[in-house]
Amino acid sequence: MGELGVSVLDCEHRTPAAVAAGHPYIAIPDIVGGRVNLESARRISDDDLSSWTRKTLPREGDVIVTRRGRVGDTAPVPPGVACAIGQNLVLLRSSGAAIRQDYLRWATRGPMWWAEVERLMNVGAVFSSLNVSDVARLRIAPHPLKTQRAIAEVLGALDDKITANDRALSVGDSLVRADFAHLSGEPITLQDLVTSVREQVDPTSRPAATPYVGLEHVPRRRMWLQEFGTAKMVASAKSSFQEGDVLFGKLRPYFHKVVRAPSSGIASTDILVLRAKRPELAGLALAAASSDGAVAAATGAADGTRMPRANWSVLKEVLVPWPGETEAVRFSRRVDGVARLAAGLAAETRALGSTRDELLPLLMSGRLHVKDAEKVVAEVV
Repeated sequence: MGELGVSVLDCEHRTPAAVAAGHPYIAIPDIVGGRVNLESARRISDDDLSSWTRKTLPREGDVIVTRRGRVGDTAPVPPGVACAIGQNLVLLRSSGAAIRQDYLRWATRGPMWWAEVERLMNVGAVFSSLNVSDVARLRIAPHPLKTQRAIAEVLGALDDKITANDRALSVGDSLVRADFAHLSGEPITLQDLVTSVREQVDPTSRPAATPYVGLEHVPRRRMWLQEFGTAKMVASAKSSFQEGDVLFGKLRPYFHKVVRAPSSGIASTDILVLRAKRPELAGLALAAASSDGAVAAATGAADGTRMPRANWSVLKEVLVPWPGETEAVRFSRRVDGVARLAAGLAAETRALGSTRDELLPLLMSGRLHVKDAEKVVAEVV
């Protein structure tokens, strides 16, 4: 890549202190599916942002590359964000002479990229890694600049739609939380609304395509599930859940991972399954279980030393405003409506992501012409 005018920019090899509110400090876990999840990133102060960007100041569109664990995973720096990158990450920045920056984003997710990562990766017993000096040695065979632009536009159109869907999901989440915050009335406890369900099931007894939800599938501070695995991925006993159940991440630091189940399936035993005692109040149950009060209670009551777990005996005592029967049902119906929209957007996003991931290697290898890819994109965007 060095011969193509791509610079490799290293990070500070230390970690700043986290603060309650501040600038994103992007780490390896925040690189998900070719994008940066800013909601999961730790926050750092103004002073630390200045200190941690003296060597490398991330720019919009810079390609972040992971060098440890999930070696070679990439994502572009999001627009309009003052941020720093964490340890074991580097940035790729092109001069634009031989390779466009927007094309570089996709080239670093194509088949040649992964072959090159495997060629230079240091395979370890615990984790694999990639030296900073070797990143510049990774080879890319770019298309002509005109074709690069066309490829970036085609794949970017799909990704822009995915981003728009994600924003809509975020808005829906914010609306539900704001609505819940304005509820008033005599308080009840969370256990008045829900019960903790412990229905163990052998995944091998279910169809292979049965949805499976692990902590890795649940977004932080987002009530709507966007992705999931399948039963064929797991073998040990898991917890069964039904459509509308609340899936609560019960391991610290995953108490902010609380979502509504869009269908029935099986969940990791690291997820607490909560079920509304009355189906018509499932929406209120979701908002209550994902509230700051519930998360704070789980955090304060977590027991265990190595991996603290949420304690249902304490969580069930969390106070929830009861606005009265009529308003409680009305509120839940509003949440149900948002949940249906969210499920539709999540399904569309998965389809868009699948289309993008299928087109990418075909375009990069030249097995598919851009004009043909444009027709495919026009049908789904």
